[in-house]
Amino acid sequence: MGTQAFKTQSGVFDVTFPSAGENKTVIAIDGGYSAVKAIGERKGCIFPSYAKEIPETSKIVGNLAHDAILLRDNITHKLWAVGSLAEEMIDRKDLDETTDEYLYQRYRYQTELFRTIISAGLGICLEGTDPENEVYVQTGLPSAYARADKDELLCSLSGEYNFDIKVGNSVYRHIELNVPKEHISVIEQPQGTLFSTVFDKDGEQINNRVKILSSSAIVYDIGFNTEDEFVIRNGVNSVHKTYLDTGMKTVFQKTIDNLNREYGTDFKVFEFQKFLEKGSVRYFDRKTHSTKEIPFEKELRKNNELICNKSVERLMTEFDDLLNYRYLIVTGGTGESRFAQIKDMLSGIHGLTVLAGNENDTSLPFSFSNCRGYYMYRYQMIKRGK
Repeated sequence: MGTQAFKTQSGVFDVTFPSAGENKTVIAIDGGYSAVKAIGERKGCIFPSYAKEIPETSKIVGNLAHDAILLRDNITHKLWAVGSLAEEMIDRKDLDETTDEYLYQRYRYQTELFRTIISAGLGICLEGTDPENEVYVQTGLPSAYARADKDELLCSLSGEYNFDIKVGNSVYRHIELNVPKEHISVIEQPQGTLFSTVFDKDGEQINNRVKILSSSAIVYDIGFNTEDEFVIRNGVNSVHKTYLDTGMKTVFQKTIDNLNREYGTDFKVFEFQKFLEKGSVRYFDRKTHSTKEIPFEKELRKNNELICNKSVERLMTEFDDLLNYRYLIVTGGTGESRFAQIKDMLSGIHGLTVLAGNENDTSLPFSFSNCRGYYMYRYQMIKRGK
């Protein structure tokens, strides 16, 4: 597998989700710190949460990768490279002018970059839908931020969209729509995985999983920047916790700190994605006037394992060694990289079932579990006339 397993995925693919009904289109979108995940009735996508403004005069002189995204904003009149294409175009100026704090800040909702990556996710998933349909957007926030940040996120996502989007070598598609705040719903991110666990591909409840909603369970959502714990006791949610010290960002930061300390480099977290394909970083040794490759897979895996241990030990301390819980649902992209380790660490707890967040649709990775649940939640609400 190598370090590629830690790299943020990128792609556009076909899906089949239940229709919300005549004149209605549901888009579930998760604007994560590492990747945007989005699902519509017929299209899904994932791409790095990064965008780079490029000159309007830029010309395509060769074939683009299948996951390359270009977005022309007709309101601001700016052209953006989005996702993996933007990452590949990072230059020295970007490294000097962009900080990890800017990209991974909690209050990023009003930035042009955030609006751009959300627009791209919506635009991709609207392909093949009726442009006259009313669009309903379902999303989520980390548990600890859901109440305080909801209004700001609604302001960012609502309003007028007018842009052209191009994926790979396809032609530009024009997207023009208005999304009122009333058509946007925000829930806690782990709730998405909870709903995903109890609904099948047709949006129907799974009999042997509905009981999770009225039992004692923890959704253990470990993402790039945040770790959320969403706890249910006898059908009542009473605990919402968010941590910032055990996600993949921390793993990357510890690995980078070791490299910077040993070799005198100054790598940043946001540029680290492009090194994961090879599993090594290149730096210029001024003493020998030559470039050198530094492998880091062993260090990366060691840090991920150590931080996983820290996370699980904290979970057990907080919740009485999980003795009173029947289900632990592990989700999130980082959760996927640690699932085997977590399951092994907890294998001796009798009566506890450790579930994968994507168990109802293994065609999608863990990182889509919240997003899939968002769609099912909104679909159910519309189906019930709410």
